[in-house]
Amino acid sequence: MKSKSLLIALALSLPLSIYASGEHKDCEDCNNSTTKIVSTQTETNTTQSTPKMASIEDGYKLLESMRVKNNYEAIIERITNMQIKQNPTLQEVRPTIQAFFKKSMGWDSVKEDIANLYIKHYTAKEIDELNAFYNSPTGQKSLDIMPQLASTGAIIQQNKLMANMKDLKAMVAQELKKLNSKRLHMSSPFNIK
Repeated sequence: MKSKSLLIALALSLPLSIYASGEHKDCEDCNNSTTKIVSTQTETNTTQSTPKMASIEDGYKLLESMRVKNNYEAIIERITNMQIKQNPTLQEVRPTIQAFFKKSMGWDSVKEDIANLYIKHYTAKEIDELNAFYNSPTGQKSLDIMPQLASTGAIIQQNKLMANMKDLKAMVAQELKKLNSKRLHMSSPFNIK
């Protein structure tokens, strides 16, 4: 269940992390949007006006721009495939598994919750700016290559971890040895302060 939550969180947060990273700077519309964001923040600081809250419809529009439904459904399909790969006898009941995921975790059951998550953190204007980015050629390219970036990024992290696992084990063993030594010393009946 934890891995499912992590996959879903990754799928939903990756588009925003690419936007935040600034990798889209070649998009003229987005550069203009960034300038608008900075000037809006300055105006807000001087006038103390309250930004317009985003509506659920704004959230749905953003999810559509980000193709979240397609990505989400692909993740559910990968989870199903992983379950069957781990236990091949489940292939016979694949339709039942898919029906379960559709009912309990399907797009229709989570769409509103995910939209509410975005509108909780973004104003209507910010969602409009995100929509402008994701509907731009650079935004579309970002959405197209995100699965590859996430997959390759995970492989890079795993390779780095495996390459340094020996060092990690040695560091943990050394630290545990220090802690055990300290505990033994403190529990000694001859330990006088």
